[in-house]
Amino acid sequence: MARKTDAQVLEELLSKHDPAVRQAFLEAVSEISNSIILSTVTSRLEHGDISGAIEVLSLDEDAFSRVEVALLEAYNDGGQSTVDNLPRVTQPDGVPIRFSWGVRNTVAERALRDHAANMVREITADQKDGLREVLTEGLAHGDNPWSTARRIAGYRMNGSNERTGGLIGLTSRQMETVSWIRRALIEGDTVKLRRYLELKNRDARFDRTIAKIIRDGGKLPADKADGIASRYASIALDKRAKTLARHETFLALSKSRHDAIQQQIDAGKLVASDVTMTWKHTPRENPRLQHIAMNGQKVRFGEAFTAPDGTTLRYPHDPDAPIRHTINCMCRAEYKIDHTAAAIRRYRARVGG
Repeated sequence: MARKTDAQVLEELLSKHDPAVRQAFLEAVSEISNSIILSTVTSRLEHGDISGAIEVLSLDEDAFSRVEVALLEAYNDGGQSTVDNLPRVTQPDGVPIRFSWGVRNTVAERALRDHAANMVREITADQKDGLREVLTEGLAHGDNPWSTARRIAGYRMNGSNERTGGLIGLTSRQMETVSWIRRALIEGDTVKLRRYLELKNRDARFDRTIAKIIRDGGKLPADKADGIASRYASIALDKRAKTLARHETFLALSKSRHDAIQQQIDAGKLVASDVTMTWKHTPRENPRLQHIAMNGQKVRFGEAFTAPDGTTLRYPHDPDAPIRHTINCMCRAEYKIDHTAAAIRRYRARVGG
């Protein structure tokens, strides 16, 4: 069977694990939203207990553990696929070298696990911060506690048991946007409504309604404003899930492929000086000019790529690199083994030269 290219291996892995990570995130959000007891949240808000209201939402790290599991599965699959696709080489005595991937109890695997845990910790902390801001603002405006609880949890539509359009799962910045959209509709704030019409995550079906308010003045009742704001929240959550899944899956796969090569070197099956890495930029909308400039840059395994701004990356999506070089990046590293150098070394070992 012909070996696949690095691009083919990575594309197959992405098509398998990207949707799985996205689904794991959305399932975690849905489980949290659907388990919220509105009366309990309302009671806390009626007493002005914002911290208590957030506490009963069960926004803990364990709720997103399925995302960690999905990322570890991607990492394991990425490492295994990498070694499976390595070219067949032999030892000086002619015995084939068997490349293998060991994911259990390795420093590399623990590093990925720690990264996933930190990601989940940041997700939950950011949501709590966002909800605290939204609830504080709501209390200041005298918002109805029951309606506020529903805006957090989401709405059950057409007899469905699934809640949608809530704030759970959104970033604090997205929550802030949902909040000002609702407020602008209720108050008829034309300046902010013009800003709304520029948002990519809006539902364009409401554009006529918004344009009429801007043109003729007026405002919307709370229930209508909630409907438009919750629709924005649903679209924003879907975008959030896609962005997070693509970023984290790319990271897990890039790391696993790099770690797989490192394992073969550590086991004496490959020599680091025989392995080169080439930065490959993937054409896309709104590309990073720095990554375009890095396209074709070659380094020896163990060395780092260098971006024009001086940032060093061990490989694309390096978790230790600044987020400006990793979020929404679709670059990859192409690994090449110098078979000629390896063959000469094996020949000399065989003949004693």
